[in-house]
Amino acid sequence: MKKLFYIIVVLVLLAGWASPAAAQDGQNLVSLSVGGFHPNEDFNLAGFNNGPDFTLGYVRTIGDYFGAGMELNSYTSDTDTNSSGDDYKFISVGLEFLGYLQPNGERFQPYLALGFGAYDNEFKAKHNGFTAWESTGTGFGVLAKAGFRAFITDVFYLGAFAKFFTNEQDVNTPYGEDTAQMGGATVNIEGGFRF
Repeated sequence: MKKLFYIIVVLVLLAGWASPAAAQDGQNLVSLSVGGFHPNEDFNLAGFNNGPDFTLGYVRTIGDYFGAGMELNSYTSDTDTNSSGDDYKFISVGLEFLGYLQPNGERFQPYLALGFGAYDNEFKAKHNGFTAWESTGTGFGVLAKAGFRAFITDVFYLGAFAKFFTNEQDVNTPYGEDTAQMGGATVNIEGGFRF
């Protein structure tokens, strides 16, 4: 929660700095989005619940139809406690790099993006409320994203997107090492501005 507070403060300061005159030729987009993480149940996340996702994004427009960007995101998921008293939770913070195909300069901007990411993952297992084991590490993956931005003024916009991604890492458990796929999909709404 403390991280989210700092992200909001930075966005507010940047919004105050951006002026409508500077936005006329603005090639920088900054956004904050919130939404839901949906685990990929085909891999290691069968039985995990949907969880929250928060993303801070930056895109630099290039020419009429391209952009390059990066995103800092955080998502989490857990399981319901089973009859044995076991439950599992993971938290992931990722840095993602994307290339965009988008109509720059338009008031309505649908877009597609492809990229890759590195994720700091923390996986915990509890038994009857006590931590049984935990594993931390770095995962890597690829991603595809589709969404839109609708400018409500020359500076500010609202939008939404869906992102599909992988996040693979080796997890050490009491039963040995296993490769876990902690990716899935996020569906978010976002607000942002250009400068």
